[in-house]
Amino acid sequence: MAIYHTEPSLGVPNVRAWSRQPHLFQLAISSQAKLGAQGLLEGLVSPKWRHLQALHFSYIGSKKSANLWASCLIQQLIRIGHYMWKDRNRLAYSEDSSWYTARKREIDIGIREQFAMGLIDIP
Repeated sequence: MAIYHTEPSLGVPNVRAWSRQPHLFQLAISSQAKLGAQGLLEGLVSPKWRHLQALHFSYIGSKKSANLWASCLIQQLIRIGHYMWKDRNRLAYSEDSSWYTARKREIDIGIREQFAMGLIDIP
């Protein structure tokens, strides 16, 4: 977060009310909550966060762009969601997973049943 000069309190879990603009944080949190956690991981970020970051840049006298900051944040959130999805799939579909084991057993049983039927009704 330091790389993008993100408002320091944004990095603290449950944004603290002692920030310079607590009411704006509450509005941003409320706005983001309406978009949901899934939306967040898909890059749906409330525009109120960009506004807060613009205020922070102004406060510290930075000429950095809040739009660029928001764009980088969205890219990072999408990457995080993608990494979570890939890791979940790696675990869910590995040969050690219960789903894989159950599916393999089901297919093996089907093959044995077909084999036991022999060549009956095969042209």
